[in-house]
Amino acid sequence: MLAEKPAWIIRRISPDPVLDRRPTYVLKTTLISVATALTVVHVVGFVWLEWLEWPPGASSADRHNGVWTWLSAVVWGPIGESLFLYLACAFAFINARERPVAASVVIGIVAGLLHGIFAPLWFFGPAVSFGIWSFAWFRWRTVHPPRGFLILLVPHMLQNLLAMVLVAA
Repeated sequence: MLAEKPAWIIRRISPDPVLDRRPTYVLKTTLISVATALTVVHVVGFVWLEWLEWPPGASSADRHNGVWTWLSAVVWGPIGESLFLYLACAFAFINARERPVAASVVIGIVAGLLHGIFAPLWFFGPAVSFGIWSFAWFRWRTVHPPRGFLILLVPHMLQNLLAMVLVAA
């Protein structure tokens, strides 16, 4: 009985495209993505800033103020990035339907590299998040074709909103 509880909990919190309605699926995907990205970013950030002490005196709080920055991070950026992500997922779905994990990992790495152009630490969070969102899209798409754009957009917007709130605090 005790061994059944962890499996039951995992089944309840895992997004399931067959059992979950779209809002529940999106919420579960968002929670998994946020928790994973926060963990990875904090571990990498700790190692990067505390142990490697690079870059010295790094602070990003002054860059994240103003309405335009917030709108860009929470609305316009996610809309544009999710559109490109949707196209990448659709391409991967056509060409690698039988390998959704591999396709999601590649999409995540590419997204991380593109974000890492602006700041090296920006690789890790987006790589993890875009990989999770892609995999969630693949799972949703196999059951509910073709309505999957919100599976990519809403978690992205919510995660960026949380990031902006945490950075501003």
